[in-house]
Amino acid sequence: MAKVYEAKTKDDEVYEASQVQVEETDMVEEKKLWTLSAIDTTLAVLNTELARLQGRIVTVTALKATVKAEAGKVKLKVKEEVIEE
Repeated sequence: MAKVYEAKTKDDEVYEASQVQVEETDMVEEKKLWTLSAIDTTLAVLNTELARLQGRIVTVTALKATVKAEAGKVKLKVKEEVIEE
């Protein structure tokens, strides 16, 4: 994988070399071949993953409500004010 580096800061823009911006570009050509069958399979996998994550969101949201209710029962320590002279 070849990388190309190019200074993006123009002459007389900065005072120190540490301020010069250099862009890094990966020179990779990526090719993919798709079939309708492969796309359908990918969509099925993504939909299954989405359904699992949505279920997890419901579970964690319910947990948050339960923990918040329990935490509300605890008397919190009062911060003391520090007076400086």
